[in-house]
Amino acid sequence: MDIKVDYMRVSVTRNWDRISTMFRFTEEIRRLIYTTNLIESVHRQFRKVAKNRSLFPTDTAALKLLYLATQNVVKKWTVRIPHWNRILAQLSVYFGERMEKIYDGDSVGIYTKLLTDPRAVTSLP
Repeated sequence: MDIKVDYMRVSVTRNWDRISTMFRFTEEIRRLIYTTNLIESVHRQFRKVAKNRSLFPTDTAALKLLYLATQNVVKKWTVRIPHWNRILAQLSVYFGERMEKIYDGDSVGIYTKLLTDPRAVTSLP
């Protein structure tokens, strides 16, 4: 038991620069970051679509299939994120102009865009 605790302490100490970044965000944003239910659901849908095809002719064909699957998954999202307007305001404070570039006035649409558009996600630090 002591070895496990010591290993965790060393691991946290070594990676403190990465871990401490998360604490600058509010609790609502941290919950979005570390909650994996949505991601697991999307991955399940990807596996469901891809399992029927044993071989893709090109990488582009596989990406197109996953893109179309993503479009279908997004249409089914109906659960609202608690306090989303407050989270959006906090993200706007943290990321300023970068949020304005991807925000089109639709508070649910921006969440969808952040999850489905790789360019939108990579534009945020």
